[in-house]
Amino acid sequence: MKKSLLVLVLLTGLVSNLASAQARSIGPKDFTITPAAANEYWSKKIAPLLDRHTDAKEIPGIRNRLNKLAIYGTSGELGITPIPAADPHNPQRLAHLDYDVPRHRPTILIFVPVIQRKEKELNTRDFEDLLALTFAHEMIHWEQGHNGEFSPLSSRAYRRDTAEDVREEASAFGKTILEIVRPWAAQGRIPERDLLRLSAQLKSVGDDYKDPRWVLAFKDYNK
Repeated sequence: MKKSLLVLVLLTGLVSNLASAQARSIGPKDFTITPAAANEYWSKKIAPLLDRHTDAKEIPGIRNRLNKLAIYGTSGELGITPIPAADPHNPQRLAHLDYDVPRHRPTILIFVPVIQRKEKELNTRDFEDLLALTFAHEMIHWEQGHNGEFSPLSSRAYRRDTAEDVREEASAFGKTILEIVRPWAAQGRIPERDLLRLSAQLKSVGDDYKDPRWVLAFKDYNK
């Protein structure tokens, strides 16, 4: 039986209690909606939307990652934290895999007001695809720490812009392009143009996301 993504998520305490790989701190001064409204948007809008992309009709690159999100999110091994604010360091960011130091677990921060703006800007299909891709991409990051390909987030909780961080981001984007962007494009589901440009750039280095030329493109990604 497939575990539901409709898990109980509580935004407890201040978001500034989270210590991230980029040492972010977000508090009430940054909130543009209430924490309760952020939780409600997750449970009533985002979670059901993601559930629709876990069936056999969806490509494996999306389906498998969102099923893992459901399983590990429900078990509590992976935190899911709706944030009632934008990321002050990257106001366009929709979600971000972070590390919750007090609770000793990775957690996906969901920047709800930014997603709500996207919902108003996009048609229903494009909005759903954007969120499915976004959360699948964050789960690729989770996989890379979980399977030992890169060091776990717990060991990088207070480090910023290290060489490994750059390689890890380059790898995650490479897998996103090969396993999601191109299969979708082949179906006529055209992702964002920036991703198509990245796809062309990856092709130019033989689809090798470990190629130094590809990795170099991500050196400033988290600044």
